Amino acid sequence: MDLEVPGTRAFAIYNHALDLDGEDREAYLAEACAGNGALAEWVRSILVAATEQGASLEEMIGHEASSFLEEVVPGAVIGGYRVLARLGEGGMGSVFLAEQEAPRRQVALKLIRPERVSPASILRFRHEQQVLAELHHPCIATLFGCGAAPSGAPFFAMEFIRGEHLGAWCDRRCLTPTDRIRLFLEICKTVQFAHDKGVIHRDLKPSNILITEIDGKPGPKVIDFGIARFEAGPEGAEAGAEPANPVRSRTGAVVGTRAYMSPEQARGLPADTRSDVYSLGVILAELLAGRPAAHDERAKDEAAVPLEGLLLARLAGADTSARAAQRGQTSVSLRKLLAGDVRWIVAKALAADPEARYPSVWALASDLTRYLEGRPLWAAPPDRLYQAKKFIRRNRLQVGVAGSFVLLLLAGIVGAASGWKRAGAEAAHVKHTVRMLQEFLASPSPLEAGPDVKVRDLLTTFEARIGDDFEGRAETKAALNHVFAATYLGLGLFREAESHGRTALAIRRELFPPAHPDRIATRLVMIEIATELARHEEANALARENLAACERAFGAGDLRTLDALEALAEAEFKMGRIEGVAEKHRRVLAGRRARLGDRHEQTLRSLNNLAATISSLNRLAEAHALQEEVVAGCRVVFGEDHPRTLTAMNVLGFIRIRQGRHADAEPLFRELLARRDRVLGPDHPDTVTSLHGLAGALRGSRNFTDAEPVFRRVVATRERVLGADHEKTLEAMINHAGILGRLQCYEEAHALFDEARERSLVAMGEGNAMAVRVLGFQARVFGAQGRHEDAIRLFREVRARELEQVAGVENRNTLTLLGNLCTVLEKAGREAEARVGLTAFLAGRRTLLGADHPATLYAMERLGRFLAAHGEQAEARTLIEACLDGRSKVLGADDPLTKRARQLLDSMESNDSALEAG
Repeated sequence: MDLEVPGTRAFAIYNHALDLDGEDREAYLAEACAGNGALAEWVRSILVAATEQGASLEEMIGHEASSFLEEVVPGAVIGGYRVLARLGEGGMGSVFLAEQEAPRRQVALKLIRPERVSPASILRFRHEQQVLAELHHPCIATLFGCGAAPSGAPFFAMEFIRGEHLGAWCDRRCLTPTDRIRLFLEICKTVQFAHDKGVIHRDLKPSNILITEIDGKPGPKVIDFGIARFEAGPEGAEAGAEPANPVRSRTGAVVGTRAYMSPEQARGLPADTRSDVYSLGVILAELLAGRPAAHDERAKDEAAVPLEGLLLARLAGADTSARAAQRGQTSVSLRKLLAGDVRWIVAKALAADPEARYPSVWALASDLTRYLEGRPLWAAPPDRLYQAKKFIRRNRLQVGVAGSFVLLLLAGIVGAASGWKRAGAEAAHVKHTVRMLQEFLASPSPLEAGPDVKVRDLLTTFEARIGDDFEGRAETKAALNHVFAATYLGLGLFREAESHGRTALAIRRELFPPAHPDRIATRLVMIEIATELARHEEANALARENLAACERAFGAGDLRTLDALEALAEAEFKMGRIEGVAEKHRRVLAGRRARLGDRHEQTLRSLNNLAATISSLNRLAEAHALQEEVVAGCRVVFGEDHPRTLTAMNVLGFIRIRQGRHADAEPLFRELLARRDRVLGPDHPDTVTSLHGLAGALRGSRNFTDAEPVFRRVVATRERVLGADHEKTLEAMINHAGILGRLQCYEEAHALFDEARERSLVAMGEGNAMAVRVLGFQARVFGAQGRHEDAIRLFREVRARELEQVAGVENRNTLTLLGNLCTVLEKAGREAEARVGLTAFLAGRRTLLGADHPATLYAMERLGRFLAAHGEQAEARTLIEACLDGRSKVLGADDPLTKRARQLLDSMESNDSALEAG
């Protein structure tokens, strides 16, 4: 038989199913292979083959493996690839240089080495193919194709890399330690990318990192994912592990390279991403100080050396001058460098206890970046003065410009900050405040929590000391309250921000004219705070006041006026007053482009705002193109993990959801969530927004089982951070209840709907939009329960209210309600009403979204199915043919929805043929 091996999970399911019979076996397969029809069919075929042949799966694999024992010679053609030469041998496979005909290119062809053929090695070989297929990154070899030779020997073709091993490349070019670290950082980014995708390499070493040069610029290529595993892969938590043990072969031999292997991996214990951190630490030590005396196992004299002394120990007994020259150093300068701060980084990466290591490759790379920039390190010992400097530098990145300002205050250098130098008495007040801050910083309280002290804790502690100390010092008090408000806003702590913002604004209204810079700055902060607290009328009033003051003082084209116009546009957008918002954003964008250029951060922000507005107007293709431009610009200007880049990615994800491209949105939100969780923390509002986006993408893909716990987490986090009655909390509750209804947890769903509606009535009053939304979702659950008349009544009530709000003009919400109403009407046997409604549903979506939008094509399929079921075959066929054509063009021929339309059309034609034959 032609045996395909999809993975370890299939092997495990097969073994379990082998012990079951009849209905028990089928019930187990249905549960174990839920949602994966291909996997279920594969297991069934192997079970049948095993029964017919009286052989085990391992025996069948082993039988096929015997045919792999062949000699591959230049000129041989394997799966469309012509072998040119043998490149080398890996731990499991032989690698050949080959040529592909179309497209014409050279590839690296990997086949299992004959002497390594076994069921386990075949599984591992297949697994490496799967890992490479998951990882699309410029620093990871690209998988071009895979298959089997005529003999049955499996192979895969991947990118042929003309490169040199990491250590040899660096030594041959006498790269300095700084340049080595910069190159190492690119490797870290690549490994972190794999970790973000759930892949742990487990065999990182210099020979598995090739350096290539493109236009004279070096770049790494990480190769050999043969023993990598999925931390949480598509086929379960151990999708990539060996069946018996994640780090040992079936014979008990340790898989990997001992010299670069973490202690837990060497002992056969489960290895997570921190094992790769350890391996990278070994590579970093080798790059900086050279190999140990005995490279195959750590030198005995190293074992007795504290880790922070490891780098210097590497030089003992070596030709120090030669190693220094390979690094562009003298012996003295190299020793001085290795005795410096970089030793703490290597020591933390190589900690024997995984809990003491860097928690991620990103954290290791971040500390190395700090080292290159001359900033304090996370890995350094907890000296008080060192930690004080570290705290100030560390949080400057976390809380943005406003947070940087308060940290400048904490550092005692406020007198040098622009706008804070005052003459006379006010200067004395500022100096007094600086002394308070210096005394506070010197006291035990801010630092005794250690290196992980948080900005919020520090600010709260300092607040208690400034309350009554500003009699007669209004300007200083206003300035500090403004900084506290902006800092808390940046941390997502909106209630704390509000009290400080109101105090600062009240004082500055008394002190300054309307267009004074300090008054403008506080107004802008308060607009953001009011918006985040859903006080939209207040935000709008402040924004109009601010714009009027700036236009009078500076004119329409001034950057300060453009800032004010942008703030007003955002406030109107939040209130739902979309008309005119896009035009305001276009004016801001044009002004900033003229004054600042295309790549300025404010220009990119304007482009981002315009894309979001265009999306809300349902011009989704235009919005997507604009937002992709924003993301590309932010990556260049700010970098991958900057909050503004992440915000741009978030908007792009939601646009894809609105386009119906849920499969494209899901991986974007997963990547974004991993980055925001790491950079901002799990409770930050932006992180929760991305979590909500992931839940929405899963729901759109009808993956309700995975969406439910994500929605549950969104609700819990928003209740804790924003409060039980905040509109975002209520929105999350409604979405969660809807998913529970999809999962037929009707009692829990209705209880959550009722709770959300009661909260909205208390917080927002009768007739609020949130309460109306609750009724719409609840009607859908009534329909799913079979309570058709209750569902029809609620759908009609909600749809009437929604249309009243938009002057009778259909929008996405009203059309969705109409589609849901038609579903229930049909189930209730009210076919005539359903037909009229479905016709209007399709017409409305064509007008609003266009003929080829996935939502329009769904409406087309709905009406076609209805007509076919009620005997109107000709019109039904016309609709389904148009649906199939549209889905083939938009989604592709292999998309499940396209296949569904094709199957529906085929069944209609079969029915017609049967009728003709009868």
